[in-house]
Amino acid sequence: MDCRHCHAPLAGSYCSSCGQKALADDALTARAIGAEVWQHATDLFKTLRSLRALFVPGKLTADYISGNRRPYLSPLKVYLLCGAIFFMAAPYTGFTLDAIVAADGTGLISGSVNDAMARSGLSREHFEERFELRFQSVCTASLALSVAVVALLNAIFFLGKRRPAAAHVVFALHYVAFLYVLGIVSGAIAVRVSTPSAYTLPLLHSLLAPYLYFSLRRVYADTMARTIVKMALRRNPILFFLFQELRERNQHTALRQVDLPE
Repeated sequence: MDCRHCHAPLAGSYCSSCGQKALADDALTARAIGAEVWQHATDLFKTLRSLRALFVPGKLTADYISGNRRPYLSPLKVYLLCGAIFFMAAPYTGFTLDAIVAADGTGLISGSVNDAMARSGLSREHFEERFELRFQSVCTASLALSVAVVALLNAIFFLGKRRPAAAHVVFALHYVAFLYVLGIVSGAIAVRVSTPSAYTLPLLHSLLAPYLYFSLRRVYADTMARTIVKMALRRNPILFFLFQELRERNQHTALRQVDLPE
């Protein structure tokens, strides 16, 4: 029998050339289709279970490190999923050009927008599309870099715990995924109550700091005093403020890049 995709000879359940699974004789029976539907439903339940566990500080990371991985998505999938939700929700959480300009009380962004539009020669609609694409790209790069920063800080401050490097990366992926969620909440609150994001920061920081503390305690099993000291030394509670600062910097970066050639 040959592979239906690349026509290479089959010597097992999967093609050795392209990797496609061989079509079984009962692949189109009601039972096989039902099994496939159940598999997709299981994946959906796993996604919902992972998102719910993300709100329990450190649970996803601790379970993954301990080997209890089957009920959840992988750390990278959780990170990518939260990032996708973040950008899908952007039009409703103040991450559009019009919302950013409206929230700017200084008028600096509005002036930058007018200057960038004049340089680019684009229509308003086309300019907005390119800005939002650039903004998403810059945000993605910034938060991906923050994963490396959080992992490195954990590796330094919890060196005595002798955790493998992958454990720090898993923690960072889950932590930044939660940061994506807080970004959505921050923008939604600011849009709903027509309040600048600076006024929503104290409330959200009051959620992030204990989340980080209990995550570190659960994953690294350090004492309360040591955990607090390490949080203060590396200023991780300030990361959410840095997220907002990055957001503002990314706005200006996107404006500078929007008139570059595609």
